[in-house]
Parts: sequence; structure tokens; C-alpha cells
Amino acid sequence: MNGINTIRKFSRGYRHAGRYREILGILVKNGFGYLFEKRGRGDSKTSLLNDERVGRRLVKTLTELGPTFVKFGQMLSCRPDLLPDELIRALVRLQTEVPPFPREEAVRMLEEELGKPLDELFSEFADTPGGSASVAQGYRAKLKDGRPVFVKVQRPGILSRIMIDLEILGGLAEHLEKTFPELEVIRPVKLAEDFRNGFLQELNFLNEAANMRAFAQEFEDDDEVVIPEPIAGYCTRRILTMSYVDALPFTDMEAIRNSGIDCGKIAELGVRLLQKQVFDGGFFHGDPHPGNMFVMPGPKIAYIDFGVMGRLTGRERDLLRKIAAAMFFGDMREMAYGVAALSENPEEVDTDELERELATLVASHLHGSVNDLNVVQFVFDLHQLCYRRKLRMAPHLFRMFRSMAYADAMGRALVPDFNIMALLRPYVLKQSIAGLNPLRRWKELLQGAGEWTELLRHAPHLTRQIMERLKDGRLTIRTEQPDTRKLAESVRRGARRLADALLIAALLTAATILAVFKVGPLLGGMSVAGAVAGAVALLMLIAYFFRKD
Repeated sequence: MNGINTIRKFSRGYRHAGRYREILGILVKNGFGYLFEKRGRGDSKTSLLNDERVGRRLVKTLTELGPTFVKFGQMLSCRPDLLPDELIRALVRLQTEVPPFPREEAVRMLEEELGKPLDELFSEFADTPGGSASVAQGYRAKLKDGRPVFVKVQRPGILSRIMIDLEILGGLAEHLEKTFPELEVIRPVKLAEDFRNGFLQELNFLNEAANMRAFAQEFEDDDEVVIPEPIAGYCTRRILTMSYVDALPFTDMEAIRNSGIDCGKIAELGVRLLQKQVFDGGFFHGDPHPGNMFVMPGPKIAYIDFGVMGRLTGRERDLLRKIAAAMFFGDMREMAYGVAALSENPEEVDTDELERELATLVASHLHGSVNDLNVVQFVFDLHQLCYRRKLRMAPHLFRMFRSMAYADAMGRALVPDFNIMALLRPYVLKQSIAGLNPLRRWKELLQGAGEWTELLRHAPHLTRQIMERLKDGRLTIRTEQPDTRKLAESVRRGARRLADALLIAALLTAATILAVFKVGPLLGGMSVAGAVAGAVALLMLIAYFFRKD
């Protein structure tokens, strides 16, 4: 293989030849030279993904390539729907070990960014960093008014180096996608683009400050959670100054146990806070590992490091509630529908097969009631099921699942007989009962009434167009060649649901018109016909939401 020609092929103008050569040398040295060999569709992918030695070599390679590639590997460790068990287990061990940069450089950046000398900004500023990572390092300090703060300073010059590596990573992703057709399911180019966008957001500390404020707002009425406050006038894209949190880290379990704080209450509080983030607000901490969570007397739990956050839509939260309820009730059919609906490719999912695999998975983990479930192992095995079934999930969903696993693991470390499922069960059952409330369903339908009315308004015109094209022989239906049995079942189910939805919308529209214009006969000033139409629509709506097909 001609290394220089390969570098030129995706170097985007050969602007960073030195770095490209360095990367190529590290890849070849660690046994990844075959990534630059031409491959055909008939070649096996075994050596590419499933060789047990690949994981160890990949971790070593990414570590040698530097912080950008280590971050990329850590992001991949959150995508068990795309990578096999061996690689995920290896990637979760990735650590960024970098020496701290000199205090003088941190002070210089502080003064450049904030526009004042250090002694005008702080009354005290630590001589040594309180923490050092690949992107930044932090210092304890005191403001002029005496408030203790923690100052996060970005590594000088790191942004330009990261931009070069991100450009190279994008080129490598394009090369891999073209050279290895079997990686189509992984979509290397999209992975690289998503990583680039997320990493650049994380490098802008103003985004982290905004996340801290938004997270604090979610818990503004909760005095059991502590979120550092970003200090106005002391934050820029490369500097983040926040109130100092004086607490015990979850990494020091012995200190927590010796503090006299009730460990059982801490564990229960952790589950309640997670429940509020995931099921209620939908805005959750994206990396709540023990190093980012602290314990305070009360008890209270404090969070730090808001560079990576997750946000769930209302639809996703509803589906997660339904999946949890289906698990508690042992309804694997409903659980399969929920998991498929959460995926990015639900049309490719065989729900019958998924139901069988979920039933096997749950049975393999339950040796009594669902309360005995080991969430950490269950989540990991669920991830691997997604990989086998080629279920693509949005990255924030895996971060959410990982957050649940962290909560379970930390709870068990605090209390040996801790059971996260037993704590979640009352909430899930309460939400399931609330979902049966006819008024809630009626409100949801009314919220969508405008869309249904618009659909009905255009229906005659669209139907006329279809009939005219059918009559003239101009109606074209584009199809692929999926499994015909699944296609037929999907069409049958979709047609029936569409017919029901149209009928419900028609009844709702009729009920509204009859009620507004008070069409007789009247009873107590209300149209009887309108009330009947509304009642029928409500009953059909309830059946629509809760039937299984």
C-alpha cells in the first residue's frame, strides 16, 4: 500500500499531511493497515468487527491518536446498537490521561478571555489544578465578594488541533463507508458528523453554562438537588466559572458511609431524580457517572459537568412509560411494539421475532419477580439485542439507558439490597392508570383536532386525484422488496388504524358542529346528537389507543 497516496486521497487538499502521516503510522503499527485495502462485497467482516483482539488494539490505537479519537471511542461505547459486545466492553475502558498544562498558561487565557488581570478577578486562585482532563482543567478560587468558585479553563490551542482531527476523522469515515459495504448499518459518515457536532457544542463552555441554568430550572422547586450556578461575567466560550460544590463524590463510597448520611435515602433520592429527568421533564444529565455526582447532608445530590445532556420528546417519554409498564405486567407484545417504535427504523422490525427475543431476555434475567432484575446487565443485554436485530436507536436513548444503569449500580454500592425496579414500580403503575383517564385522552385528541380537520378538508381533493390517476392508468406505486408477509400485515394494520382514525375525526368534527350550533333535540341546553357523537368518538378513541394490533 502506498501510504502517501492513501493520505492524499482523503486529505482535503493535503493541508495536514504531517498529522495524516502520524495517524496512518499509528493505525498500521497497531494492525489496522487493512482498513486501506480495497475490499469487495463478498469479503468477510469477521476481522473487521468480531475478532476479540480488535477491541484491545482499538483502545490502544485511539489512546495513541489523542483526545479527539479517545472522545470518539467513548461516544462509540454508547452505541451498542451498532457495535458487538467485544468492542463495547473494550471501549468503555477508554480513559484520557493527559498531564496538566502550566498555571501560567491558564492565567494568561483567563486574563485574555475576561479582559482583566487575575488579581482584579479573584481574591484567591489555586496554584495547582483541582482536576485535569483532555479538554480543560479546573481551579478552585474565590471571587472578590468571597464566594468560593470553581474555574474551568480550556486547554490552550486545543480547538485548532481538534478541528484538524475532526476533518481527518470525517475523511476516514468516508473512506471506510466506501471501502467496507458491510459497515452500511453503522453509517460511519453520519457517526462522524454527529460526533463532530456534539463535540464542538461541548467545547463551547457557554453551552454548558446554558445547560446548567436549564437543568436548575427543572429542579427549581426541589431542595434535594444541587446544581452549580454559572457566574455572570465570568463565563466565555473557553472559560466557565461556577459556584463551588463542597460535597462527597460518589467515587468515595467509604467516606459517604462514614459521613452519617442515610445511604438508603441517598439511593432512593437518586432514583427519584432520575425518574423526574427521564419521565417527567425529559431533560437529563447525559453522563451521570460517579465522578460527576456528589452527596451532601440532607441528604442532597449534586451534579457537575453539564457538557453532555439528553432531551426526550413527549412521544419518547410516553413510549418509555409504556415499555416499563409492559415489562411490569409481563406484556412482551406491547413491549416489542414500544421498543420498535423507539427505533429509527421501525418499518424494518419484525415485531413477532422481537417479541420472542424480548420474552427470552426478560425470562433469562428474572428469577422471581421483576423487582429482582439486575438493571445493569439487563440494559447491556438489551443493547446487544438491538445490535443483533439491527435496531438503530438515537444516541440520547442509549445515554438514558446508561443513566438508569448508573443509578442502579450506585444504589447497590450504597445499599446491598437496593432495588431500582421496586422504587420505579409505583410510579409506572400510577402513570399507567393516569393514561386510562378519558379526559386526558379527550384533551390529546382535541389538541390534534386542527390537524384532523385539515386532513379531512383536503381528503376529497386528494381522493379525486388518486381516482383520476387510477382511471387514466397514471397511478404509480414505488415499492421495494421486503418480506411480503410483514408488508401485508403492516398494510392491513395501517389501513385499519387509518380508517378508525378518520371515523373518530369525523365523529369529533360532527360533535363539535352539533354542539356549537346547538342542533336539536336539546337537553339542558346541550345538543343530544352532539353528545352522542362525542361519546362514541371517545369510546372509539380509548379502544384505538389500547388495542394491540
